[in-house]
Amino acid sequence: MSGKLLNGRAFVAAFITVALILVVVEIEVRSALSDQALKDWPEDSFLAHERDDHGRLMAGVFAARSEDPPPGGHVFVIGGSTVREGLLPDAVIQRGLSDALGAEAPEIHTLYSFDQTMAETARVALNLPLQHGDTLVIGVNPRRLSFGEPALAREFVASRFSLLSNESLRALAATDTIAAITGNEPWLSETRLLTPWDSLAVFEHRLFMRNWVEGRLNANTVGAWDNLFGGKLGDVDWLALADVDTRNVRRPLRYAYGDQALTKREKAEIAAAVASTRIDAFFEHSPVDFAILQSLIETQLADDVYVILLELPRAQSSTDVYGPVWADYETGMSALVEAGATRLDLRNAPFGDDDFYDLEHLLAPFRPDLTDMFFEELLGAELDLEQS
Repeated sequence: MSGKLLNGRAFVAAFITVALILVVVEIEVRSALSDQALKDWPEDSFLAHERDDHGRLMAGVFAARSEDPPPGGHVFVIGGSTVREGLLPDAVIQRGLSDALGAEAPEIHTLYSFDQTMAETARVALNLPLQHGDTLVIGVNPRRLSFGEPALAREFVASRFSLLSNESLRALAATDTIAAITGNEPWLSETRLLTPWDSLAVFEHRLFMRNWVEGRLNANTVGAWDNLFGGKLGDVDWLALADVDTRNVRRPLRYAYGDQALTKREKAEIAAAVASTRIDAFFEHSPVDFAILQSLIETQLADDVYVILLELPRAQSSTDVYGPVWADYETGMSALVEAGATRLDLRNAPFGDDDFYDLEHLLAPFRPDLTDMFFEELLGAELDLEQS
């Protein structure tokens, strides 16, 4: 009996010790990722692991929240990996905006993460310091509108953005349209303290964030990023932007893909996977994602924030394989435009199938061209909006 008692006490003591360690580490993590702590993190800190996507996004959100509003306001571009692969870094676009608009140019932030759901987009947008006259650009495509209730549950309960306040998102999710689709919203339950630890992925990406920011990048990678940020695009070693010495076993990020495309056979396999899974997922789940997006648009427009829906180029083979969804997709997009959003459609940009790594992610040499297209269209949309 005494042995059982001793064992029980030892178990309780061990449990308490582990719990205390988790609490202490959680406090340390929150402190390390506070607005002020993240404000000066350089973008090239997030290069070595796929979860750095989310680290960079969170750092960008916190940095924007901690700064004074710029004279020209903000342009926030939120999206998935096609935004990550398609556009050059913020500093390059910012120079163009400053050259065109002078001191009144808005400050641009691209806030991307791979496989970002519309729930995550909403969560990020509602935690940004958006004010009258700011612009919110949201990347849209059939893939991003194919995450339904299971994804909502995963992202709300074990969110990669669990550090972000959830109050605004709860209010958004309480709208009649979304509530009618999702029922009693059990996926909104969340405990604030231990949520970051209920998923190993969440724990891992925070730990990696702290490691990467401590300067583990090699000289070639640093040099490549210096050239990119300096506008020396002809000197950029695209493959060196990802530090293979610290990439672990996962793909490196921004940019994940250099200048070498997959083979035709590999692309055909991806197309077959899209046809067998993502088409049905779109028809099953897009009503939820369209509802979230529409509620988000209405919320932002009510605060005099401009909303632009950005559609980036895709390979013709991608357009073909998504053929069954386009009619429904266009109906949903038209409803969003009627709600007040502006549509910026670059799908007809002159890129061929060989210009894409797979079906949707543009290869490195074509990013300057797409960035120029995006910039010109954005500037035109901005001018139209300012005159309206």
